[in-house]
Amino acid sequence: MIEFELEPFDMSDSNREHTLQSRTRRYNELQLTEIKPVFSRLLVDDAGWLWAELYRYEVGAPVRWLVFDPNGEGVGSVDMPPGLHVWQIGSDFVLGVWEDEFGVEYVRRHALSGRG
Repeated sequence: MIEFELEPFDMSDSNREHTLQSRTRRYNELQLTEIKPVFSRLLVDDAGWLWAELYRYEVGAPVRWLVFDPNGEGVGSVDMPPGLHVWQIGSDFVLGVWEDEFGVEYVRRHALSGRG
């Protein structure tokens, strides 16, 4: 456990305006590619297996991950619940943050089976 005290950052009107302008400028400068990406994230689990999250174009759809063993051999796929942002994958669990329709976040742990 670590502890550290910090004063809260005051988000004044000028700070808000600066943040909004900066993000708007970056969004407007965004270059879209001709080819859609295949993967949106890559994670390595506790056993050294590679999990590749397929890029999702449909909001609210399950998120499919392709799973590769430490030798690079494709071993299957796993569909994660919509709204779950995966943070850690263990030998028998998936840990992530799930967001409900109101934007409230919850830590979720899902059982994972099928690896022998």
